[in-house]
Amino acid sequence: MTLSIRSSRNQLGLFALGMLAVMFASVFIAPSSFRLGADRQPRGTIATIPISSGGAIDGGLVAVDSDTNRAFVLAQNSEYTAAAGRQVGGMLSMLDGRKGTILNTSLLNFYPVALATGSQLNHGFIIAGTAFGIDAGTSALHVLDLRTGTIVQIVGLGAYITDAAVDGHVGHVFVAEPDNQAVEMVDARRGILLQTIKLGQAPVHVVLSEDTDRLFISCVKEIIVLDTRTGAIVGRVNGTLGDTYMVDERTQRLFSTTGGVITTRDARQGLLLYTAKAFAQIDALAISTGTNRIFAASSGHNTVSVINARTGNVLATVTIGFRPIALAVDAHLKRVLVVCQGDSRHRGALYILDATSGRVVDTFSVGSRPVAIAINALTNRAFVLNADSGTVSVLDLGVSH
Repeated sequence: MTLSIRSSRNQLGLFALGMLAVMFASVFIAPSSFRLGADRQPRGTIATIPISSGGAIDGGLVAVDSDTNRAFVLAQNSEYTAAAGRQVGGMLSMLDGRKGTILNTSLLNFYPVALATGSQLNHGFIIAGTAFGIDAGTSALHVLDLRTGTIVQIVGLGAYITDAAVDGHVGHVFVAEPDNQAVEMVDARRGILLQTIKLGQAPVHVVLSEDTDRLFISCVKEIIVLDTRTGAIVGRVNGTLGDTYMVDERTQRLFSTTGGVITTRDARQGLLLYTAKAFAQIDALAISTGTNRIFAASSGHNTVSVINARTGNVLATVTIGFRPIALAVDAHLKRVLVVCQGDSRHRGALYILDATSGRVVDTFSVGSRPVAIAINALTNRAFVLNADSGTVSVLDLGVSH
């Protein structure tokens, strides 16, 4: 399975490739120092795992790799002192996919904002972002071994990177470099540059359809379509990918959002099929392929819109919690999980929706200011990253009604 996850609080950093540098950018920390005792947990919570010794973090992301049955947490940290000024960095934690126990943790000397993985590669690719004017590591691709949870290689590219996508079938990583007006194609197994694909304009985002061997590159005025096997440009269409985007491999459709509008395109040629209006700014998007539904969350309006994925018709708008900011789909249980961040007066929570009607069927308590979620379909577990708590809530989805 191909996966690309971004932090909801930060724009992507940079990405370049000229010469290959191999080094370790992390410091290993004994996992035992981060294990949590057997405290009483809320209903459905197996464990609450601290992932930061200092408590609260800025934000971050969480991802699950089904091939290794591991969950990965990238935490973003920043600190200001009079002596050292502003310092930014991060922390990488690998968790057991069933129990949620930490297997290892490493400190990062860069601010992580995105993680992309490809099927059957056993590698993930971490992108660093600019934070508080500091851009350490933003022109490099940090290669993560998904079996050990450690960074094993740094691919130095030499230019600012905004996005990356991995095609595990052909073994290529594609990196967007707006300053070079190019996309770099990198060998995903060896970490070497294969070719530089000149676009004639600055790329902003890239999204992959692995089943169709197509990469969609969002530029300012058009979408450029690339063959992921050869790197050849095979098409150009008007439009952009907007704010959030994802591909439904089963129907070979590409969904993207701009403001409150969802655009649906053919995932082979990028041709426009239809648009749908969700009535509010969309902050998160998810697709339930089993029920042919799109779910669009609007944190500013505390709603989730349910849309027919085939026709674009809005079927329902569900008022839910406070500040819904992240979504995930449990295809086995036909449930949609909604992370509501809350604020000083409203506690964060995880809402469970029916994947057909959008009806709320259950609610779980999580930590303070949840910001990200991932599901492990193999173990029926959900992992929720709580920024103000500096913890990950591990939930058993089997207890949901």
